Amino acid sequence: MEAMTTEQENRIIDQAVRILEARKDERAKDLAYQLGDRVSIDLHRLVFWSAYIRGAMDAATRLRPYVDWNARGDEKAYRDAEMDLVTKDRRSLDRFLGHHRIGYRNHQRDKNGRLVHCEAYFID
Repeated sequence: MEAMTTEQENRIIDQAVRILEARKDERAKDLAYQLGDRVSIDLHRLVFWSAYIRGAMDAATRLRPYVDWNARGDEKAYRDAEMDLVTKDRRSLDRFLGHHRIGYRNHQRDKNGRLVHCEAYFID
């Protein structure tokens, strides 16, 4: 796969900007204007990151039914907990892609002692 040229990157960023402007999220715009006075943000980098995270979230959501479909027992419960955590919100997905450590808690077992469900969380 070839590296993208600056022109291709700019086209992707421009398309992402158009998508974000079309959403007309007033609360996000108000927050951006408020922060604009205090924080200097490179809009192109922010939009590029946003498009990257949105694509990763779409991919994770669509691939969820196919992830480790051969997993059984405890492994399946842990994989389901990880997928619940990753697809919960964009911040969790970003932390997962950043290789943050994951822990497990609230283990629930059936009457035979098999792990049925658990909750995944990021270890800070």
